[in-house]
Amino acid sequence: MAETATIHTLEDIRRLRPQIMKLARQCRAHQVSVFGSCVRGEMRADSDIDFLVDFDEDYSLLDHAGLLVGLEDLLGCKVDVVPRKALRPFLRDTVISEAEEL
Repeated sequence: MAETATIHTLEDIRRLRPQIMKLARQCRAHQVSVFGSCVRGEMRADSDIDFLVDFDEDYSLLDHAGLLVGLEDLLGCKVDVVPRKALRPFLRDTVISEAEEL
């Protein structure tokens, strides 16, 4: 199991960028961004971290689950992994406009 850290800010996540991107590549994901309360500086103790990712065309549910579990292990908190293609139209513009690419 990876060493965990308590994540509170976007800067905390950026410091872990090399590990996050390595994990993403292993799970056939790229163009990883963070959005939601973390980007807005509104994280609370019960907040999760929202990641927006592009997966390779041939990715599987196992890749998605592997990325989610790997990020939770690395960051020490709950995360959501949202494939960019799965964004609902009514949320797309808002999410993309606030997303911070790693």
